[in-house]
Amino acid sequence: MRFHLGLVSTLLLLSGCTVSPVHYYSLQDGAVASLSLPNSSDARQRVGVGPVSLPKLINRPQLVVRVSGSEVAFEEKHQWGGRLQEELTQLLTQSLQGLHPTEDVYIYPAETRALPARQWSVDIQQLDGVLGGSVQLQAQCRLFDKNTRQTLFERNVALTETMSSQRMDAYVNAQRTLIKRLAQA
Repeated sequence: MRFHLGLVSTLLLLSGCTVSPVHYYSLQDGAVASLSLPNSSDARQRVGVGPVSLPKLINRPQLVVRVSGSEVAFEEKHQWGGRLQEELTQLLTQSLQGLHPTEDVYIYPAETRALPARQWSVDIQQLDGVLGGSVQLQAQCRLFDKNTRQTLFERNVALTETMSSQRMDAYVNAQRTLIKRLAQA
């Protein structure tokens, strides 16, 4: 039995059969968005970020790249290290916290009884592109009053970011940049 295993191993090595590692990526750059709620006596405006929805096409472990027109590829050797929807929500929240320091911006829903005064929901319709080319983001954003359910602001956003190289980390960096630009928009 050992002889057969050794023979198979040797044949695989001689045939040049190698296993390439899976690379994992994150939209986060180390900082995590605050999930905590502000002090109830704080007079600052509470804004909840969420829900953030993604199309099934990109809400998967593999990174998705556009090959051409309607053809996409699921990169089995390049995967998200966490859940894309959660990371995207965290990055949006973190970006909005930086842009609005006088308001308490946090991920919603959170495990709490307190509700935000306003809620920002985002429907991402596209977040993909061509390696070495450009990455596109299309989203519909809506800010509404939690008490009256009245829409205060609604906007369709279309953004493009040109990649700096054909590497997958440049692709993820372009996606990160687009999410931050979405928060600014």
